[in-house]
Amino acid sequence: LESGGAICSLGGRLVIARSVLDGNRAGNGGAVAAIGTELTLLRSQLTNNQAVGQGSGAQGIGGALLVSQEGQSAGMCQVTMSGNQAATFGTAMHLQGIKGEAMTIEQAAILDNLSLDSDPPSGGPAVFLGIVTARLSSVTVAGNQGEFNPGIWVNGGDEPAQAATIAFTNVTIAQNRVYQHVDSASDGVGAALWIEGVIRGEIVNCTLAGNLG
Repeated sequence: LESGGAICSLGGRLVIARSVLDGNRAGNGGAVAAIGTELTLLRSQLTNNQAVGQGSGAQGIGGALLVSQEGQSAGMCQVTMSGNQAATFGTAMHLQGIKGEAMTIEQAAILDNLSLDSDPPSGGPAVFLGIVTARLSSVTVAGNQGEFNPGIWVNGGDEPAQAATIAFTNVTIAQNRVYQHVDSASDGVGAALWIEGVIRGEIVNCTLAGNLG
């Protein structure tokens, strides 16, 4: 299956509440792919899912969750994502917009997710935020491992119209680790937080501790 090992939603509105999505597998979005969909995710666990990057058009993004929006929003509260794997960007989740779409994450734990070790290295962060307005509150991103920046990657475009906006409050990014390679030039940086492109916003009352790049 190319996208969404358990659920693939193309348009409309999707609400997932009080659910467990475990052990699913797809090319992108190991458990859930929400494409052009208003997504609400509540009191749920997404565990041990894989985005393997196999199949036509599959990049291996979003180990548990792939969100790709054009005018829609996504909201998550009381969610745990752990033990998921992805070949490239977003070992837990990959959230992508085109005009700063709203993505809100509250009271979430993103723990012990892995990128698949490859040669040359290509795996990235637990949380990928691309050209979105991301509001994270009371979120923990910890114990994730990857080939580049295993914590959070915020990616804005090259132009102001493609800016990403962040508001991080009471976010903990801790004990994330870049895989060590024989060739130190291939090791990653920004083990806690990587910010790239046109970005606006603020980081308040947050803890970045014990990360290894």
